Amino acid sequence: MVLVVAEWDGSKYLTVDWCNFTEVESFGGLPPYTPPSAPQPLDLIDEYVGTWEGTQNFVFDGTSYDMTSTSLITRYGDIGFYSKTYIRTPGQLLAEGETWQYDNGTMYGVVKSEGTVIGTITGTWSVSGRSIISNISAVAGDLAYTQYVNNSFPDSGTMVSTTTTSYGASGSGTAKKISTFSAPTLAPNLPTSGVTPVSSASGGQVKKPKKGAKGKSPAKAKKSGSKKKPAAKKAKKR
Repeated sequence: MVLVVAEWDGSKYLTVDWCNFTEVESFGGLPPYTPPSAPQPLDLIDEYVGTWEGTQNFVFDGTSYDMTSTSLITRYGDIGFYSKTYIRTPGQLLAEGETWQYDNGTMYGVVKSEGTVIGTITGTWSVSGRSIISNISAVAGDLAYTQYVNNSFPDSGTMVSTTTTSYGASGSGTAKKISTFSAPTLAPNLPTSGVTPVSSASGGQVKKPKKGAKGKSPAKAKKSGSKKKPAAKKAKKR
């Protein structure tokens, strides 16, 4: 308890004097005030949310490829996570991917090139220590393969990735967190409930463009047809 002597100066009270009582008093059966405990440190999933940027090196059939990747990872409503990843070389965007990782441990994603879906992925993911491990089944055109990805976090701002695939390619790289999202964000395209991800077994392959007459593409078939004369020429002829 504190005794305060204050004086009104015409617009507000000014403290003139005060003193503390030596004993703590409780009123109405309320317990003594207990200061809140210190906030708990973020778990691995909280550290995972944010924007990551880094380099990746892939090796396939003896050839090495260096790429840069940027991943934006946010909460997907209250059922999981959504990530958008851009993979590029200097001056060129190679591909972009969208992945939904559900809290029940399943995942679904698509890979796009110039806005067109060229592959789909399904699989499972889990947390082991300070690693997020994904086991993926992918379909890209006529190629079906499996992929193992281990994203480990030596600290909250560093993500080390290793990737192996069933067709012999492997990759590794390190990314740094360049920003942190503090609020949940809803991802596009998929609903927040009743989601039934497309599995590779259901034919998640990209359909080839339909052919026009006599094996020609629609654009070429249209070009080979009759041409209409411009309206201006018709009028001149009349």
